[in-house]
Amino acid sequence: MRAKELFEDYTQQLESDLNNLLIGAKGSGATNVSTQAVVNQLQGMGYSVDVNSIITALQGNPIVTGVNPQTIQFTSPEASSSAGQTQDSAGRVGDMAQKATKI
Repeated sequence: MRAKELFEDYTQQLESDLNNLLIGAKGSGATNVSTQAVVNQLQGMGYSVDVNSIITALQGNPIVTGVNPQTIQFTSPEASSSAGQTQDSAGRVGDMAQKATKI
């Protein structure tokens, strides 16, 4: 039973560190990263991974649109939704200003 717990902890930590690497790369503005570079980073952190295991681990990851042995591609930022939020906020501020001037 203890071995199963160790494996689950290892797997969860690997997934967490993998996500942290990808989020950091995406946050710095990258649209894709080299799959081998991610493997090298994780191996440097002490994980026993290869390109194929990373490809498998990233299936269904919400920030990844595509993964192959050469690159990991990230989802694009939702520019249109943030523009809608800006317009929505501006509309709310305008409504609040009108209500305040009526008082």
